Amino acid sequence: MSRLALLPIATTVVFVGLAQAQTPKEPKDPKAKPAVSASASASAPGPTGPSANDTPVPLPQIPLGSGPPLTADEAAKRAVATSKQAKVDEAKVKAAAAAVDQAFVGYFPRLTIQASYTRLSPVDPVSLGSDQAYSVAVAKTPGVNPGAPLPTGAILVASPSFSFPVLLNQYSLSATLVVPISDYVFRIYDNHKSALASQEAAKWTSKVNEVNTAADARVAFYNVLRARGTVVIAKSAVAQAESHLKDLKVRLELKAVTTADVSQVEASRAGAELAVIKAENLVTITETNLRMLMHSPDDEAFSLGEDLMVEIPKYTGDLKTLKADAASRRPELKAIDAQIAAIESTSNVVSAGLYPRLDGVAQLLTANPNQRVFPSQEKFLTTWSLGLQLTWSPNDTFVASAQKKSISASTEQLKATREQVADALILDVTNAFVKVREADASVVSTLAELRAAEDTLRVRKEQFQLGGITSTILTDAEADVTRARLNHLNARVELRIARAQLKKATGEV
Repeated sequence: MSRLALLPIATTVVFVGLAQAQTPKEPKDPKAKPAVSASASASAPGPTGPSANDTPVPLPQIPLGSGPPLTADEAAKRAVATSKQAKVDEAKVKAAAAAVDQAFVGYFPRLTIQASYTRLSPVDPVSLGSDQAYSVAVAKTPGVNPGAPLPTGAILVASPSFSFPVLLNQYSLSATLVVPISDYVFRIYDNHKSALASQEAAKWTSKVNEVNTAADARVAFYNVLRARGTVVIAKSAVAQAESHLKDLKVRLELKAVTTADVSQVEASRAGAELAVIKAENLVTITETNLRMLMHSPDDEAFSLGEDLMVEIPKYTGDLKTLKADAASRRPELKAIDAQIAAIESTSNVVSAGLYPRLDGVAQLLTANPNQRVFPSQEKFLTTWSLGLQLTWSPNDTFVASAQKKSISASTEQLKATREQVADALILDVTNAFVKVREADASVVSTLAELRAAEDTLRVRKEQFQLGGITSTILTDAEADVTRARLNHLNARVELRIARAQLKKATGEV
């Protein structure tokens, strides 16, 4: 269970403890006399007069703190802007963008420039001719083609022997340009398309974390409001118990009440004081959680810029529209769609391995000596070449076939995952919609409960003053008011949390 999910549970524990602290048992002494108190009515917090049905009963004023006002939306923005996960996602998006640039470079022909120097070991030169100073050669004879049989009477002359030079220092500078002709059709476009889809997937995944962080920050903000309101109500209950106890002690001296009545109210006061401590601890926890989400230092002062008593208009949206909005806006679905597009493009790239590869090759070579020149000369000479190169490996065919099967399985897995996520999102939207409707009704219901409790307390005070009821019954009425205030506070907080969760369910930040 997450940390944020535990906060409402902790708050509920405080609610229950505070309510139980003010609910004493009936006195066991059957001879206890009804108590009469005028001070209890004057000291009880909240309205004491008749409450009109069309006038909301206000909760005690919640201290908002000092410093610049902070709203739930502003807390969400700060949490998103300072999120550590956002920095991780930003790095992933940058890496995906770099992969796009790398894939785009594939459109350019590949230019390779190479310079080299080689020192050869000495070898004996190769010579042509005899060991004599001269060798026999055929003189040029008019009308005789080179290589043809010698005619009768051809003149033979002696020529000197010769040898090829041995050049020990080899220098070369070459530039080779390879144009991937077949890759333009089978690889480069789909590879670039896959990189773009992967970048989109990274962006939408970042959006998922952004939506979740914003929702967590809003919930944390309202839990702070809830905790502070609980402290105020708990302190009000303590003051109520102290006032009641003071009055009973006066009555005890007059023998109008028993020590059991006093002990019960003392126990109620002790329980209320414990509830205050628990509520104050809850404030510390919730504020720490909110500061952690916003990465706010402890010495930064801010006030809560929202009033729980401000009425929120009743939600009028319909579930069908919400489901359609979620299907079109939820970043989880868009991220999976982008991943599917990326892997399908990758499958096309792998398919290129099934076919031969055709490249256009051009080379410019400057070398000393240049191997294309015969005999070798000890000077730099430049030559060039143009050609086509067709390459195919049977091994690549088998590898590409296996890779296509693996990619196909991954694609089917992603499509199945998308269907699961889509079903989960429909349920998420439905739950959020239902909770908003319940929260709207809960605000109305708990307000009616609070009005009834206030009216009952007013009547019980009048009866207590006239001696018509015991102290225990009056304490029960005071506890009912405290409980109703807590319930109404919780209802107003849960309404705002439900609206925040509905935003998350439909993909809003």
